[in-house]
Amino acid sequence: TKLGESMFQLLGMTEKEFAQKFTLMGKILDPEEVAEFVTAVLKIESLTGQVFVLDSGEAIKGGIK
Repeated sequence: TKLGESMFQLLGMTEKEFAQKFTLMGKILDPEEVAEFVTAVLKIESLTGQVFVLDSGEAIKGGIK
């Protein structure tokens, strides 16, 4: 996205460099992966009030400091 491109530009790195440095999976989630997750979660009628983090492991690895 344009927002992502701007962030990478400000950091002076490519998306691939960012993903390798800051995520456990070594890649940025794509919209299809997010859509697949949302579709699966919507099928669970008993699920309420949850927060899911879809960040390729960035929060666990520590992210940008």
